[in-house]
This record gives sequence, structure tokens and C-alpha cells, in this order.
Amino acid sequence: MSQERLVGLATMSIERDLLQNIDIENIMKDFPDKKARKV
Repeated sequence: MSQERLVGLATMSIERDLLQNIDIENIMKDFPDKKARKV
């Protein structure tokens, strides 16, 4: 395996671990509030 492929696989593994610990529901609820434009 090439170095580039190994780095890619390691990055995917790290990101997978991080995503499992993030509460997506709260982010989805908070995002519109933070991006709302003030009129």
C-alpha cells in the first residue's frame, strides 16, 4: 500500500471515531438559529 492510501485510511478512521461522539441532532437544531439573518 502506498503512503497516501495509508494516510487516507487513518484519516477516515479518526473521523469516524469523532463523528460517533458528536450529537448531530443538536447541531441540526442549532444551525438555523446561528445562521438566521437579522431583519
